[in-house]
Amino acid sequence: MSNEFILLVFVLSFLAISACTLGFFQALTLQRSAVFILASALATALTYVLYKALPQLPVFGLLSKSMGEANYAFLILFIRSLHQHLTRRQEYWGSVAVVVVTLAHLAVNIWVSNLANYLIMSTQVLVLIGWVAWESRALQRSQQSKASVTLLVLVSAHWLGELLARVILGMQMYEAQRQGVHSIWGDMYLEWFWVTFFLGFLAQMGVAGVLLTALTQVNEKLTLSKQVLQVMYLDLEAKLKQKDSQLSSLMASRQARAAAPELASLAHELKQPIMSIQLNTEYLMNEQLLNSEQEIEVLNDILQDNRRAAAIIQALRNAFAESVPLDLLPVVDLSHFVQDAARRMGKVMSQRGVNLELNIHPVLQVRAEDIQLGMVIDNLFKNAVEAMDKSAVKNLTVCLARLDQQVVLEVMDSGPGVSAEFQEKIFDMNFTTKAQGMGIGLWLSRRIVHEFAGQLTLLPSVGGAHFKLTLPCLN
Repeated sequence: MSNEFILLVFVLSFLAISACTLGFFQALTLQRSAVFILASALATALTYVLYKALPQLPVFGLLSKSMGEANYAFLILFIRSLHQHLTRRQEYWGSVAVVVVTLAHLAVNIWVSNLANYLIMSTQVLVLIGWVAWESRALQRSQQSKASVTLLVLVSAHWLGELLARVILGMQMYEAQRQGVHSIWGDMYLEWFWVTFFLGFLAQMGVAGVLLTALTQVNEKLTLSKQVLQVMYLDLEAKLKQKDSQLSSLMASRQARAAAPELASLAHELKQPIMSIQLNTEYLMNEQLLNSEQEIEVLNDILQDNRRAAAIIQALRNAFAESVPLDLLPVVDLSHFVQDAARRMGKVMSQRGVNLELNIHPVLQVRAEDIQLGMVIDNLFKNAVEAMDKSAVKNLTVCLARLDQQVVLEVMDSGPGVSAEFQEKIFDMNFTTKAQGMGIGLWLSRRIVHEFAGQLTLLPSVGGAHFKLTLPCLN
């Protein structure tokens, strides 16, 4: 096995590990950071052992030093991410710097020799270890933990030891080279390699302590978040059951049904954002460890659904008031509502194996009350997804386009469809084909669409249900 072949395999392996664990294609996480730190530390130790065991293959010595540099270069990025938030741009370019520094170190070791090599390598090593010590100091100030103090002490000791030894070795190497005795400084340099390897190992122990502390803190935070979300979920579930119970009592009488059907629609429509809150809460409470960006995204979804539930209550209260003239309704972009509904239902469709195909014409303006229009579109999406629960093939196709002076939205699923005997009744109040249905959703949706001078119809379809919504187009 030649030195060149070993070098090629090393470079390709290093690039592959870097692509999988660093911040090139995804955000840095503690797990992937730990993998890179462990892999680079083990590679440093393994290649050094091979270098001592196989003196005929000096390439292992070069690789050992290069992996040590890679380890320290990444520690700068990793420790900084622990004491301050890094943007994706910073993570990406920090990862690029780790790879560039490692390969540059390897190149210098290959093509530069003697005293020049020693000076370049010493400068690079001292800068990297000093930078790690600086970041360790910033981490210690921000966290005040035993692990951060230990890391700072060990890295600082490593830097001071490297500085002292390399100055002494450099002076002796210079004197030996001036006198023409080249073997002496080489032997001393190899002996120092053992010492710096030991100091680096101690520093890695400090890094392991910091990493363990960080993982423990994340787990504690996740456990606390789960407990808080569990309380939130139970509270929401209790309130929903209470609301359902109250509204069911009101709907028990025929007079209440005839006079105020909006009461029943309140429970029906509130179920959608509250079920969405439940799904997002369960997603946060599972065993999967999320990074900060994913947690913020899910929590924002919960907040938006919570606000949407409040808006639905207000919108349905407005149903008791007189209708607003069409020309006084606000102008809204229907394509935005369709895309927003698809995003909100995304997790549900993913969990149920539904394939979504969106064909949306951008910027189609209509006059409508935004909360009520959102309720209609959400109801069409939800009905389609639920209809395909027992279907082998689950395809949901949503098309939005302009036809003459109308905006046309079509929602088509691959479920069992609606039988001919029920097609005329599907929009009747209190009629439902669902075991747990209330017979409110499609009735209310059609009523809302009529208020906006539109139509909601069920079209004949060979397979699945095919709903068509039309509204007057403004642009």
